[in-house]
Amino acid sequence: PNTWCVVSTPEDEIYIAFKANEDGEYEFNLPVGQVYTMTFGGKDYVNKKVEIDARKLEATKKGLTLKLDMLLFKAPEDVDESAFEQPVAKFMCEESYRKLVPDMEYIEDNMRDFEKAMRKIEKESLRADSGK
Repeated sequence: PNTWCVVSTPEDEIYIAFKANEDGEYEFNLPVGQVYTMTFGGKDYVNKKVEIDARKLEATKKGLTLKLDMLLFKAPEDVDESAFEQPVAKFMCEESYRKLVPDMEYIEDNMRDFEKAMRKIEKESLRADSGK
């Protein structure tokens, strides 16, 4: 897949940017003590963001693994992608588990908007495909 990930700080400073491997996976390390926004996308793809709050993570030699399935997709031209300007998910450190966990309140509060946007994009894609 010709997709990429850009990791930035709250000041919109790019920390790192790289392409997916041949399996569509990304593997990288982030320093603790910072909040990061990971933007996944590619040419002609709808970009999706995930926020990682690493402020309370302890520095370890091994690090933590976070598995995400971003399901990137292409959208027809002129489709409204504004719902994806906000992160689709947020993760934070759960000190008692020593791992990153999803912010379920954020996800529940925003899921309806993302699903609505996805249905609209899917509908527009079908309409564009049938017009060819």
